[in-house]
Amino acid sequence: MKRLVVGILIRNGYILIGELKNRDMDIPRMTWFFPYKKIDEDESPRLKIKELVKEIGITSKISKYLFTVVPSENSNIEQIFYEVEYLKGIAKPNDKFLKFIWVKPTQVFKYFTNMIDMRVSDYLKILERTTRYTV
Repeated sequence: MKRLVVGILIRNGYILIGELKNRDMDIPRMTWFFPYKKIDEDESPRLKIKELVKEIGITSKISKYLFTVVPSENSNIEQIFYEVEYLKGIAKPNDKFLKFIWVKPTQVFKYFTNMIDMRVSDYLKILERTTRYTV
């Protein structure tokens, strides 16, 4: 099974999503997604998420493990989600992502073209409901 570590980076209630440079053949409909990285069986997901966030130019603090999801579009993938607190930096494109943007949590539904697991969807809705946005 292919394992991915996925970071939901949060900055003042907004979350970071990226536009993929190329379609991911494991989930061909996916065009936008949270920052993610493949991990090997012997690698620590927590250490890999720290590495991923650093690679895209963000200084952060890992808040907590959220959940593990097997996408309905491909049962051969395991996505390990972490909540990550943004501290500073500007997200820069890399070999996987063309660009990054910060959006309100439920705005991902406008960008994501792949199926979103119910746990991810519920988490985003709660995050947005409990955040006070300032102008």
